[in-house]
Amino acid sequence: MRNLVVTAALVGIVSVATSATAPQYAFAFTVRIDNASPVALAVSVPPGTSQMLQATEHLKVEIEAPVSTSDASMTIVKLIDDSSGKPVVLHTARRTGAISSVRTFGYAVCDGRTKFESPLQSQELECDR
Repeated sequence: MRNLVVTAALVGIVSVATSATAPQYAFAFTVRIDNASPVALAVSVPPGTSQMLQATEHLKVEIEAPVSTSDASMTIVKLIDDSSGKPVVLHTARRTGAISSVRTFGYAVCDGRTKFESPLQSQELECDR
């Protein structure tokens, strides 16, 4: 019985150590509504998970990371507006590439229209251009 407890403890320690060093998908976003200051978000997401980030009061970014970490694996990012009380997907982006690369996305919602760029450019995405 004691060996079983010790073995279980070691498996738990190895699992925690392995998960801490496991590769994750990295994302960076800027989200802007009209000419307000952009909101910057950055997150790392483990393979096989999804995460929702609150960008503004009514805009969210949903991330879906694939289980696989191959260079052909596709991540999915959605910009969602819930201002009407019912979530509406404004834009969906799909990106493939190495898990080690940081996926960058820029959104500007201008007078109800969604502008998008990926990868982010050196000049911020604005409603005026």
